[in-house]
Amino acid sequence: MSIRAAIFTTVLSVVAATQSVAAPRPVALESWIDNELTPYVASQLSTHPRFRNESLRLVVMKDGNPQPVASALAIALRDRLQLALMDTPGVRITWQPDQPKFGHVPGGTGVDCSADVVHYYIGLELAEKRSGEFELSLRALDLEDRSWVSGFGKTWNGALSTSQHRKWREVATDLSFLGERAAPFDESQSDMLAAHLAHKLGCSLLQQVAGEYVATPVFDDEGEPQNMIELVANNLAAYRALQLTTDATQANAAIEAKAHRVDDDLYQYWITVRPRDTASDLPAISASAYVYMQQPFIDAEKVPFVPAVAASRAGTVLSASRLVQLDDYPACSTRFECFALQARSNEDAVVFFLNHQLNRGLVRLADDRCDRRASARVVRANESVNFALRADDPGTGSWLPGESWELEPDMETYYVVAASDTKAARAIARHIEQLPQRCTSSVRSGLRGAVLQRWITELNAIADHWKAQIDWQIIRVRNVY
Repeated sequence: MSIRAAIFTTVLSVVAATQSVAAPRPVALESWIDNELTPYVASQLSTHPRFRNESLRLVVMKDGNPQPVASALAIALRDRLQLALMDTPGVRITWQPDQPKFGHVPGGTGVDCSADVVHYYIGLELAEKRSGEFELSLRALDLEDRSWVSGFGKTWNGALSTSQHRKWREVATDLSFLGERAAPFDESQSDMLAAHLAHKLGCSLLQQVAGEYVATPVFDDEGEPQNMIELVANNLAAYRALQLTTDATQANAAIEAKAHRVDDDLYQYWITVRPRDTASDLPAISASAYVYMQQPFIDAEKVPFVPAVAASRAGTVLSASRLVQLDDYPACSTRFECFALQARSNEDAVVFFLNHQLNRGLVRLADDRCDRRASARVVRANESVNFALRADDPGTGSWLPGESWELEPDMETYYVVAASDTKAARAIARHIEQLPQRCTSSVRSGLRGAVLQRWITELNAIADHWKAQIDWQIIRVRNVY
């Protein structure tokens, strides 16, 4: 090698070494969280006069807004930071349903309800800036004036590991939002739901000044509300805001629980303490949370085409209505009409069948003759009648009894309307004939909106006139196509 070539090679080596020193390897994300971000946040929150002893909540953000559903990686990083800050003196993290120890008075059994009032959001936002390059930023949002805190913040830039990238693509629920509509509790979280309801109810009870409540539980026929009242009552002990008694003569209030269906399997669960005397100065106080409760749909039972005896259920004219599968109906071989509505009557009656098609409105059902007049079936006392449903692909039908007429039901809904009096049957028939008719497997437009509302109002008026002779039952159906 010539002297010139050797010198050139040496220069290249020095330049390469210099560049290597000038461009250190990026810091791994989790190392940055532990070694840079956590000490910075702990110092700022515990010593800066603006944050010290203020109520804080750590959240995952997107475009500057808290997210109840976000990247699983972003939520895990928030949890990592929050866990490291939990025991930092001067840092006050608000009560959360997934972290019931937040908001409790340190070293005591009481509860600091003022910790529910969030003054600052400490937000982490993880975003992909370009292919393979990510940015994690931390900022503080002052909720009182809805402005970002100037001078507070940190940013990391770099690439994710393979496992981190996989977790980045996963969507998860932020458990700190549990109980809100976007993040409902599920049936396996009854203990967390009870703690959440007790916290909200207990703090509301502590804030009122009209007097003390001595409440007796009010249970209905279902076991779940009873269990929830007991769980909530156990959690309320720490709040010292309510006395419970089983002696109704000693009580000035009642505590009750109720789940109201919002949409399909989504319910809003309420627990209420209500004064027994309506003239009392004590106010009714409630707490609520959203809960996902899968409804126990009933599979359509296979029955012979010959009318079968249905299980009895208390009613005026009708004793029971249900969805059945006809296993030997002739048309079943062609994959049509294998499901049927089955109605059983306590007395001789004329029965009509209606269908509120999902998103298509209410129609009256008829057989393939498509008669202009309302199709009716006569059923004898203590017997049942089947009305075959037309479905191109029966699948596996499942159903639930409905509670009331709805303008926009969230699933396919059928109504069995019965009249045990000839004049009442004629009045019902004339009213039902106002509905569009469906007599084939094809859906068709039915009554909707204000027109349907008037039709139901008029139906109620007819039923009020013939109180003992008109009855109806509702069947909500899933998986009938």
